[in-house]
Amino acid sequence: MSGATDIPWFSVIVPFHDRGAHIDDCLESIARQRPAQFEIICVDDGSTDDTLARLRHYARPSAGFSITVLHQDNAGPGAARNAGAAAARGRYLAFLDSDDRWLPWTLQTYKNALLVTGMPAFLTGQPALRRSHNDDAPPSNPLRLRYFADYFSSSDAWRWFSASSFVIRRDVFDRVGGFTTERMNGEDAELTMRLGTEAGFVHVEAPATFCYLEHPDSEVHNWDQTLAGWQFQYRHETLAMFPGGQRRARDRLRILTRASRSLSLALIARRRRADALRIYQQTFRWNLELRRFRYLIGFWIRAAGA
Repeated sequence: MSGATDIPWFSVIVPFHDRGAHIDDCLESIARQRPAQFEIICVDDGSTDDTLARLRHYARPSAGFSITVLHQDNAGPGAARNAGAAAARGRYLAFLDSDDRWLPWTLQTYKNALLVTGMPAFLTGQPALRRSHNDDAPPSNPLRLRYFADYFSSSDAWRWFSASSFVIRRDVFDRVGGFTTERMNGEDAELTMRLGTEAGFVHVEAPATFCYLEHPDSEVHNWDQTLAGWQFQYRHETLAMFPGGQRRARDRLRILTRASRSLSLALIARRRRADALRIYQQTFRWNLELRRFRYLIGFWIRAAGA
C-alpha cells in the first residue's frame, strides 16, 4: 500500500516545444541530481520536430531513469506547466525550462533550504554566471539564503530569475491557480505576483543552482510577447486583481516598476519609442510616488539620445 513515504519531495516539471536539440542536456542535468526523492514530468506542448519521439525514448526503462511524458496540443508554456502540475505527486513543484539545466547539487540544495526555513511557500534558485566544464565540481560556496515573510516583502531586495528558478509548495500552487495560460512572455513574473502574500519566500543566494542557455530562438527576444506580458500585469494591478489590497500596494508597485523601468529603457534602445512612452505614462504616478526621480528624468535623456 502506498503511504506518505512514497510521496516524492519534488515533482520536476519541464515543458517542451520544438526543443529536440536541448533534450539530452536538460534531462541529463535532472537525472544527475543526488537525492532520489523526485519524479520527472515532461510535457510536450504540440511540438512539430522530434521532441515527442525523443522524450518517449527517455521514458523507456532502458533509458536508466524514469520520466512521465505528457502530450498536448500547443497551448503555451503556462498551460504545459499546469498540465505537469496536475499529474504531479510531489510536496514541491520544481520547474525547469527545456533550454536550461540544473547543476548536480540543485535539488539537494533546495531540500536543505526548505528544511532550514520551515517549508516556505515559494523558493527561488540562483543562476550560474556561465556554463563551464567545471559544472560537475562540488559547489565552493556554502548554503546562503535570504528569507522574507512573503514575496511582496522582498520588494527591491531581490531580482527573480525566471521559472527555471522556481520551487513552489504544491498546495500553494493549487491555491493561487497555477500559471496563466495567456500567450505572452512573463507568465512566470505574473505568477510571482499572485504568490505575493503566501507565507514564506526564500531566495538561494549560494550556491548557484541552474544555468541559462542563450540562443537566438529564445522567447526572451520576442519583444511583442514581452510587451503583452507587461500589459497583462499592468491591467491586473489597476483592476486590483493581485493580493494584498491597499496595505501592500507599495510593495507591489516597487516590484512592478522594477520590471517596467528596465523594459521601457530596453525598448528605447531598440527604437521602439512609442511602446516605451506608453509604459512611462502608465507608471508615471507609481514612480513619482516611489520617488524614482532618476528614472523619470533619465528616461527623457535616453529617449533623446536614442
